[in-house]
Parts: sequence; C-alpha cells; structure tokens
Amino acid sequence: MSYNLFLIRHSKTEHPGLRPDFEREITHIGVEKAEELGSKLAGIISDGSNNIDPIDYFLCSDAIRATKTAEIIATKLDYNLDEIIDTHLLYEGESNEIIEAINSLSSNKTVVIVGHEPIISRLASFFANPETSKEIAYNMVRIGMSAPSVSWLQSEDLPISQWEKDSVKLVDLL
Repeated sequence: MSYNLFLIRHSKTEHPGLRPDFEREITHIGVEKAEELGSKLAGIISDGSNNIDPIDYFLCSDAIRATKTAEIIATKLDYNLDEIIDTHLLYEGESNEIIEAINSLSSNKTVVIVGHEPIISRLASFFANPETSKEIAYNMVRIGMSAPSVSWLQSEDLPISQWEKDSVKLVDLL
C-alpha cells in the first residue's frame, strides 16, 4: 500500500486584467493541456505497478480557473464531479493552513489537489525529501510549477495525515 498526493497547478489562463483574478477562465489551449495532463494522470493512477489506490479526496480552489481544471482532470480520471471539494482556502490560504487541512483528512491514501502558484510548489517542496526525491523534479518544484503541471508525492508507509517537512518522495513532476 502506498499513500499518494497529487498537487496540480491549474491550467493556462486568460491574461490578468481582463477580469478580476478570481474569475479568470482557462484558455482554449488551457483546456487542451488540462485534458492531456488528466490523461497522463489517469495512466499513472490506473497502472497497477504504481500501487495507487482509488482517489479518496479531490480538492480544488474555488477560483474559476482551478475549478475548470479540476473538472477536466476529474473527468479523465472517471471521478464523480459532485464529489470535488472546492475551498477558498486553496485560493488565499497560507501554507501552514493548507498543510493542516491536508493532514486532517481521514481516509487518505490518494488525494488530488488543484490550486495556484506559489502555494502548490511550496507544498511539494515542503513535503518532499531531497534525498529520496527525483532530483530534477525536486529542483523544478523549488523554482515553481508551470501551468498546468502536477507534482506526485508518495510514501510507502506514512499516511498523508502524518506527512511533515521532508518526509516523502517526490516521484515526478509532470
């Protein structure tokens, strides 16, 4: 059994200034890129050799661009859209508040989160152990994640509710 957290930065958006930040939509290219990322993620999750359980929680920021990205990816994962939990915490929350929220999830073998930079890469950098993580992925999340991308964090024996700084492997950055 393994415990997996997929931290996803929302897809490509409209230019800032066209509408309020919270209401920014993803572009046509953003839709295509989110579909591609969703397909890659579906392949990883369904590949039996990766030892990934079905998704327990799928959370996303309540900003339009994150919600739309989450819906596209969830569809590719055959995840029920009505079960996506949208929260303003992922839009304006601080790292420590989000870490606390992640750690408070009960049954949590597999969690997917769609949010924004810089918080998504900060979370990945916080949890990832540089000694056990894929080096190039670790270095990239420390710089920041492009839109859209996903950091895949995994522990073979430590439940997500017990993750802390430098405690798990950053398997890859897609």
